[in-house]
Amino acid sequence: INDRILKIPRNIFSPTLSWMDVDEEELARQITLIEFKIYKKIKPTEYLNQAWNKPHLKHLAPNILKLIRRFNHISEWTATKIVSPETIKKRVKVMTKMMSIAIHLRKLNNFNSLMSFIAAFNSSSVYRLKFTRAEIPKHITEALEAIQLEMDTQESYKNYRSLIMNSMPPCLPYLSVSYTHLRA
Repeated sequence: INDRILKIPRNIFSPTLSWMDVDEEELARQITLIEFKIYKKIKPTEYLNQAWNKPHLKHLAPNILKLIRRFNHISEWTATKIVSPETIKKRVKVMTKMMSIAIHLRKLNNFNSLMSFIAAFNSSSVYRLKFTRAEIPKHITEALEAIQLEMDTQESYKNYRSLIMNSMPPCLPYLSVSYTHLRA
């Protein structure tokens, strides 16, 4: 079997294996599989009365809360990994990889994790890295800019709503917009 198709790192059994050794597409797949395991457990009743948002009702929405925690965790992890390297060269490598993962999340229709990556890219600690951003390959920044337009908050996520309606399954929706839609 061609390991380029499987995207298996050559040092898969090495004790020094790092997330940086794993292909971006494979990381996006694994993020999606983990998130789907949580998403599929959400019961329709968890959406009632915005239970996830009220202290006395939170126990009624355990899976939504788990997905929210995961969103925040991925966003914080992404931002931390980007800002941690001490040199611009190393930050560029990490940020490029994170942006590539986000591009693959979009291809997988994992809009929830995609938004957690976008939140990390737009966090103040990452957004201020102008010199790092300037070194990211142009094709990566252009692809990410197109994705950010699709996920733009303008007109109540108009672009995203259109995108999700026309997406072929499988798909993991951005839950925050789903909440808003339910309240409307």
